[in-house]
Amino acid sequence: FGRPMRLTRRSNSFVSGFTPTKTKDSIVLNSVLISKQPSSDSAIGSGSVVEHCHIECDGDIEIGERCLLSGIRSNGKESSFHVPSGICIQLLPLRQSKSCTSQASSNNGNAASKSPFVCLCFGIEDGIKDAPPTTLFGLDLQFVLERSGLTEGDLWDDSIPLSKRMLWNAKIHPILSVEDNSEGLNFSFLHWIRHLKRCESKGNDESLASKARLGLEQWKDARRLSLSEIRKCVDSEAEARYRNSIPSKSFEDGRIEEVSETLVNRRHKSCN
Repeated sequence: FGRPMRLTRRSNSFVSGFTPTKTKDSIVLNSVLISKQPSSDSAIGSGSVVEHCHIECDGDIEIGERCLLSGIRSNGKESSFHVPSGICIQLLPLRQSKSCTSQASSNNGNAASKSPFVCLCFGIEDGIKDAPPTTLFGLDLQFVLERSGLTEGDLWDDSIPLSKRMLWNAKIHPILSVEDNSEGLNFSFLHWIRHLKRCESKGNDESLASKARLGLEQWKDARRLSLSEIRKCVDSEAEARYRNSIPSKSFEDGRIEEVSETLVNRRHKSCN
């Protein structure tokens, strides 16, 4: 997964705030990634692919190994942006139709908010149509349920028989919305998944930290869709417009102008 073919690792992209050694063997396509932290620990893990993303953070951007990120728009709602290894995460706009709105509001009874997006999130090796499923987020499913205090009722409607339950029809993908007074989309549910991945890798039973607990609560409280519902509700035209609007060239021109001014005026300033 994410194996480079020695053609190019960057195309139509602007990446700033990362050191070259921390982006080795990763692929970035049609994206803007900016970490504004001077001494940043920002990194893109080996074998990861980032496409059609526009992520700007005051802090660091950490993407683990063998990840796939697509369509992520993050403009500083949080001070940093972290994705654990082995995770596929994709953000897609939803159509404002009655059918999609009713599905989007089914979890908590509220109507869909302004600018709704669904955030697909699963492990790259999860068996989407395995019945019954054995993994979620690349972790043992029972481990996720037990450590998070969840039940199968949190993932599947009661109308779906046990023999038909799979990740394909599990309501695990939260809807994120931009409100009029909001700074942007909130990806804090990723703290919960990072915590689970860390506990699994270390083999400990560490209790949920405050950020992880808040992330779990955000995920539980969010309206959520299954993959089988998402395919009927995605606004493909809006996604195509967004992909064509990613301003990587304007960021590149601005950085060239900034570097030129630094050199001409002989200033001691980082140009990373």
